[in-house]
Amino acid sequence: MNKKKYIYSILLNTIVLLSTIIIVYNGVTSGAGKGQVGIYLSGPAYFIPYTVDSNVLCALASLVMIVFSIRCLMNKKSTIPKWATTFKLAGATSLSLTFIVVTIFLGPIQVLQGRSYFNMFAGEMIFLHLLNPLIAAYSIMFIEKENKLDKKDHIIALIPTIIYAIVYTTMVVILKRWVDFYYFTFGGRYYLIPIVYIFILSIIYFTTKLFIKKHNKK
Repeated sequence: MNKKKYIYSILLNTIVLLSTIIIVYNGVTSGAGKGQVGIYLSGPAYFIPYTVDSNVLCALASLVMIVFSIRCLMNKKSTIPKWATTFKLAGATSLSLTFIVVTIFLGPIQVLQGRSYFNMFAGEMIFLHLLNPLIAAYSIMFIEKENKLDKKDHIIALIPTIIYAIVYTTMVVILKRWVDFYYFTFGGRYYLIPIVYIFILSIIYFTTKLFIKKHNKK
């Protein structure tokens, strides 16, 4: 990466980091209304939705990238470590799933329920559902190209989503502690969850593959 790309990386990652900090702070202290997941959330419960968790994950990865990019600007011999790039890939991958699920699944459900498709992008959701995912995807594909990514990184990037899927299934289907706020059971049809998960994992697998391909391209 050259000096210009380090600066771009810092700017883009700062947008993701600051927007997430502000939105999550407001959400934890004031709560998220029903427009986001159909239930009211505040305090620790604000971290239940994948949208929030994926943005927090990417914000942490962005913080790491900011620190190392500044170090590289100050010391020409410094480089961004491979693990930091892999971390950013995991964050970008998770955010890409948020964007895709919102645009092709949750948005249309809003319409079927008599609400506006663009409710999913109202207020702070414009960052969590749209801008942050696009910024993260752009930066990992075209800016933060210092380290070459491989199949191992591909697998690591999928782990956060797999962990969330296990937790979501446990809390919704087995323990019944959460409502199915992502409508993956289509109104209690629990047998559909494996099909939904296969579809979701396929999307995130090929999205991550695209990220890595663009990232490694010189």
